[in-house]
Amino acid sequence: MTIDLVCQQAGVTVLRHPGAGGAAKPGQTVAINAIAALINKRGNAQPREILEVLARAGFAPILKDQIKAVQMLLTSAPR
Repeated sequence: MTIDLVCQQAGVTVLRHPGAGGAAKPGQTVAINAIAALINKRGNAQPREILEVLARAGFAPILKDQIKAVQMLLTSAPR
């Protein structure tokens, strides 16, 4: 539930069943585990900010490595 809320606030859509060929629209993600881990470590606000950056940048889909990269840029300790 928290993952859905954070994603919704960030303008990100969680794809529960990605389509064939991996076609995704900007702001969509399948990186649920990466988002959950980020929420567990950082709370809700910072993951929302990280996802907002990626959604505004138009990544399709938003991937784990992209989340990690933005996290490293916005925080002093990526953990």
